[in-house]
Parts: sequence; C-alpha cells; structure tokens
Amino acid sequence: MTSGGYYDIDAILATQQKLPCTFRLDVPGLGFLESEETHDIKEGQRVELPYWLAELLGIRETLDIGRPKMLSAGVCNALKASPRHVDLRGQSTHFYAAAAKYLDWSDRPDQLAQVIIETFRSRVTKLADHAHEPAVTAAAGPKVVAPADLAFLRGLDELERSLFKMEYDSINAVNAWMTRSRDI
Repeated sequence: MTSGGYYDIDAILATQQKLPCTFRLDVPGLGFLESEETHDIKEGQRVELPYWLAELLGIRETLDIGRPKMLSAGVCNALKASPRHVDLRGQSTHFYAAAAKYLDWSDRPDQLAQVIIETFRSRVTKLADHAHEPAVTAAAGPKVVAPADLAFLRGLDELERSLFKMEYDSINAVNAWMTRSRDI
C-alpha cells in the first residue's frame, strides 16, 4: 500500500478519514469538535473525528472508535457481492490505506481484512486488463470505453490508480522496446 513514512502524502491523507467515535468520559473544552454551540463533550456523545485524532484519544482510552462509513455493513456486502462495481474512490480516495489504518483498531480484523483482500484481488485483475487494452486502434480510431468500464476506472482509489499507471507505462515501455530500430 503506502510506505507510511513521515513524509508520505498518501499516508497523511489516509489518516484524514473520519471515524465515528463515542466518548467514554466528559471532556471540557472540546465541544468545538462537534459544533460551536457547546463547549464540552459529554460522556456517550458521538463525534466524527479524523483517524489521526481518534487514534491519539483512543490510546488514552478517552473514546471508542466505531466503523467508518466507507466500511459499513452495506459497503462490505456490496464488496462481497461485486467488488468491481463499487466506487471505492467515492468511499475514500485512499480506500485501502484508510482501511488498513482502521484494521489496527477493529475488533474483528480478520473478517474485514478478508473482504478487503478479496476486493483488491478482484479489482486488480480488471485493472490490469484495462491497462493492457490499447487506447487507439489503427483502423478504427479512438477506442470507445463502455460506460461500466468508465465507471470502474473513475472509481479507482489512489493505490489502484498508481498501479494502473505503472502497468500502463510498463506496457508502453515494452512495446517501444519491441518496435525499436534494430540497427546495430
């Protein structure tokens, strides 16, 4: 996925994913996280916080972290049924990285991880197929992309987009090498 290094922009952006959190205790002065009407957060209050903040407060056992919307039961059921038809980018631009971060906190990481792994396996094969298709055919002109395929390509998260670009660039490099002039 991402290297997760300090300067890794994808890792930073993945930690911006909002998680539903429930506070275990009253916290004075943090009401601005939810709204500007109150100054305090009360025990049992639900607030959506970015992962990086939820993680810090979770370590201190200040709150319980819930499942993010991008991994809701409905989304997971859709991923199990037909992973290629789910718009991952619409769920999170860094879906896989954010999901991996969440798995650190999940109480059932094995089941959720299996759904994510199977989603990736299914989608990466279709992604590779699209990278191998020529964008232009010699006689027919520009290739017309089917609406379903276009929706799939638009729904790629950042990891999938980077894999698609690497695959596409490597295919073009191999084709350029194969058609090079062989004058020695």
